[in-house]
Amino acid sequence: MSTSQMLTSVADSSRGVVLRLLAWATLAAGTLDICAAMVSVRLRGIPALQAVKGVAAGWLGPDAFRGGAGVVALGFLTHYAIMSVIVLVFYLGSRSAPALLRYWAIAGVAYGVGVYLVMTFIVVPLSAFPYRGPPAPAALIPQLLIHIVCVGLPIAYITRRFLQDSA
Repeated sequence: MSTSQMLTSVADSSRGVVLRLLAWATLAAGTLDICAAMVSVRLRGIPALQAVKGVAAGWLGPDAFRGGAGVVALGFLTHYAIMSVIVLVFYLGSRSAPALLRYWAIAGVAYGVGVYLVMTFIVVPLSAFPYRGPPAPAALIPQLLIHIVCVGLPIAYITRRFLQDSA
């Protein structure tokens, strides 16, 4: 095998690791996060799929809450697309700051808090979602915990595992 073939093989191998990392972390964090959102709204007596329609409301505005299966599909697609970007940002950050992998639990907690702040105070207000201002203080702690446990920690752990195993 020539040097260029070996380099191509290594590049293809590492590209495969990165794609698997992005897919698994997106699937894990995305599923945990949307399930937590669905349980959260259900506990308030609201149908669980309204949480998914709420994601679609970022595109469609308040009319999304009256939509059917197409709106739910758009909500899921949008949710996982956003989560893939969130995962990609952490992955890219970990490449330039290896401490994010070495101290993955601390990084995961901080990243979960950061994701919550960006989504709550930047992304949602700029979308078509019927934003009513910051959440009530009573909702702050549960929402932060959901973003730490369901988003930040799984993304940091999976990123560390995939990159550590491929080293």
